[in-house]
Amino acid sequence: MPSMVRDINTKDEFDALLADSNEKLVVVYFSAEWSGLCRMMVNVFEDVAAHNSDVIFAKLDVDKNGETASHCDISSVPIFHCYKNGKKADEYSGTAYEQKLQRELVDKNKEE
Repeated sequence: MPSMVRDINTKDEFDALLADSNEKLVVVYFSAEWSGLCRMMVNVFEDVAAHNSDVIFAKLDVDKNGETASHCDISSVPIFHCYKNGKKADEYSGTAYEQKLQRELVDKNKEE
């Protein structure tokens, strides 16, 4: 099955993603290859994305896309940001199992 998660490699791609989200919830996973916690969370994030086709999921490597990471004030990884209508609405920092990530990021922000 193809991944439901988009890779964001530049600030322009990030800006376009938010601009083109058409009022959908956008969840962005900020990670780094060197982080064991990030490597552990990528499969959890992919699983949550696979069960939420009405949400846009994206991931961004903070070392490869430092401009966007800096713009978003990322100081530690893993961290997840939720965006609604192009604006940051929520964030979740650290690790979580699939159900917690679903509840803390997706379900909570769909309801608001």
